[in-house]
Amino acid sequence: MPGGRPGAQPPAGRRPGQPGQARGRRTPAPAAAQRLPSPPAAVSVPGSDGLRRRKGSRTGLVIAVVAVLAVLGLSYANALRTYLSQQRDIAVLEAETSAKAASIAELEDEIARWDDPDYVRAQARARLGWVLPGETGYQVIGADGQLVASPAEQTAAAETSQEPWYERVWASLKAADVADLAVEDGPALAPGAAETPR
Repeated sequence: MPGGRPGAQPPAGRRPGQPGQARGRRTPAPAAAQRLPSPPAAVSVPGSDGLRRRKGSRTGLVIAVVAVLAVLGLSYANALRTYLSQQRDIAVLEAETSAKAASIAELEDEIARWDDPDYVRAQARARLGWVLPGETGYQVIGADGQLVASPAEQTAAAETSQEPWYERVWASLKAADVADLAVEDGPALAPGAAETPR
């Protein structure tokens, strides 16, 4: 028997002389069977498996890059917020510094003006009501017995007033109208005095 042991019985279900396989042993396949191509299981395009692997690896790479960028973005977000906050603070402090510098320059200019004797005389006249020897000073007293403010004092009071300019103009017009009515009516009578007919 070819391929078997001499005097050995063929296994059950096999005929003698049929090539077969003994238990536990493999026999080499005939050379013609080794050369035949195996039937295709599915139609495949050459290189499609490689494309699938490449697409899968690209997707994984894109996910990894996005994850790394997200982690970096989160880690730099706090630093960026701190940076922007500090830039805002710096801008505010620079604005305060420039305002203080302007105020200092204005005060230094005022100090320099006090070195001028003419400015000192003008301030003494306006603020204190002083006059030079030989001059006559006048003070205007209102109807209520109080001193009427000088034009300089009225201007200073108007500048320090918090009301808008148009309200001051309207108040001035009302005051002028009341004064005109008082002049037209003539002097007021004392209470209880009777008017004499003419």
